[in-house]
Amino acid sequence: MQYQIYNAILDEYGGPILFEMFGLLLVLEYRHSLRRWVQGIFGRIITNTVVSVPAAEGVLAAAG
Repeated sequence: MQYQIYNAILDEYGGPILFEMFGLLLVLEYRHSLRRWVQGIFGRIITNTVVSVPAAEGVLAAAG
């Protein structure tokens, strides 16, 4: 029995679907905020990027 880690259908359609869902959620959050904004959009993007770097390094270290 051969085990596949990926599926060709998900590889072909999954990426664009996830990208569109991310964009849709980003637009919805911008138009209908779930909480009060205390930072501007660019400040929030910078903060999220800085916080995500250690998490990405941890994932890469665990994979490699």
